[in-house]
Amino acid sequence: MERLLAQYQDTQSTAANDSITGLELSGQRWVTGAAQGCADIVAIPALDGALVFDTGARAQAAGDFGGIASQAPWAVLCPGSIDDVERMVRFANQQQLRITGRGGLEASHSAFGQSQAAAGIAIDMSSLCAVDDIEPDDGEIWVEAGASWRDVLRKTVPAGKSPPVFPYYLGLSVGGSLSVGGLGGQSHRSGFIVAHVRGLEVITGNGDRVMCSPTEQPFLFSSVLGGLGQFGIIVRACLTLREIVPTVRTYTLTYDNLEQFTADQARLIDDPRFHSVLGFMQSSPSQTSWRFCIEAASYGQPDDEALQPLASDPRLADLSVDLDHVSYRDSDYLQFASRLDPHIAAMQGSEVWSSIHPLLSLIVPADQLTDFMTKLNALLPASDSSIGDILIHPVGPSETPSRYPIVPAGKLSYVISIQRNVPTERPKQAQALLAENRRLFEYVRRRGGTFYPAGALPLDPADWRAHFGRPLGWVLFGVAKRMFDHRFVLTPGQQIFRHS
Repeated sequence: MERLLAQYQDTQSTAANDSITGLELSGQRWVTGAAQGCADIVAIPALDGALVFDTGARAQAAGDFGGIASQAPWAVLCPGSIDDVERMVRFANQQQLRITGRGGLEASHSAFGQSQAAAGIAIDMSSLCAVDDIEPDDGEIWVEAGASWRDVLRKTVPAGKSPPVFPYYLGLSVGGSLSVGGLGGQSHRSGFIVAHVRGLEVITGNGDRVMCSPTEQPFLFSSVLGGLGQFGIIVRACLTLREIVPTVRTYTLTYDNLEQFTADQARLIDDPRFHSVLGFMQSSPSQTSWRFCIEAASYGQPDDEALQPLASDPRLADLSVDLDHVSYRDSDYLQFASRLDPHIAAMQGSEVWSSIHPLLSLIVPADQLTDFMTKLNALLPASDSSIGDILIHPVGPSETPSRYPIVPAGKLSYVISIQRNVPTERPKQAQALLAENRRLFEYVRRRGGTFYPAGALPLDPADWRAHFGRPLGWVLFGVAKRMFDHRFVLTPGQQIFRHS
């Protein structure tokens, strides 16, 4: 945000007498101070931060990690306070301008324009990143929505605490994760991240600043968590904390056989000794076939296990994996939580990061996992360099289940995320992969599955109605929209409503 404010200040210094101060209603255009005095012009609210109109900032807000959709806003809000978010959402509501919150203009991990606001206002939430101090006996922590999960863990881990579930990539923002649902390696035991929130401070689409929780404004609370930014912008969240042990042992198990992989993964999910379980489908080193990997982590290791051979390791008992294909490493908790960071840094230093990413995330019922993985194994060539890792997130029920995301019936399901990297000079290939994403979604939907709403999947309002459930689920979603964003100004990029 500092660079955006610098751009704003440069603009102001070169045109101090012509700075933009209002909105012309009839032409729906921003006007300068020299044009004030007309009855058709409404003033921009006084802000602690800045409303930036710089072309570069607007261009940044027109993009995201997916690199597929591009919808430029008219302005970017760099809030200096939560009050600024409230002021601008109320302004947008009154003037019927579209508005959306983003974790950061340079860190949006949306894949299909979900956090964009065509001809509206994009809020760069990265400046609202405060994380409260905690004491060792605290069971919760208040966090501003623009904070990353890395910010959170750096504050909680030294106090011997951690959120029960945190995302695989700690660079994601808290607000963004809670708006979509949030997944982590611990989801097989504890469900989605949204199930571990005790309270929220929200700016509704109507411009109201509301505190909500399971007991205070519970309908707003349950609607906003996983609600895709349709009802309010989360500005602060109270996260549940659990005690942690300082060390983690992480095992990596590699398979050539799909059936053995799925069977062992199911055993590990049921094993209480494992606190984090993730699966991967990766191209073999020769790129001639797929191999399957499980990452299973156990928190805390007794001293006498440090030199224990794998053959006598009780955590690996009854598994079909060849022990020659098993490795492990011991680390402290924060190192374990940050284990993806080197991979992300390598991507950011290569052309892969700036590629087009038609990501796909589907939620598959547990009894359909082997069938779907078999289809992927046959459909996707292991030699295709545009395919990155395929991540397999097991998701079980939580003690306090949330209304969203929508999951298949049953106790266990799997979120399968297919990573794609397409060179920017091949837009037709990206479009072909969007069509393939749609076909895979239809295949899963016919088998009782659904989708995790963070990827690049072409959907229309009928798809969304089916997703939320006819008739009651969709009616409930619509009721919440009309209660909390009655002018339909929030987060149009999701394209859930025709109003958007």
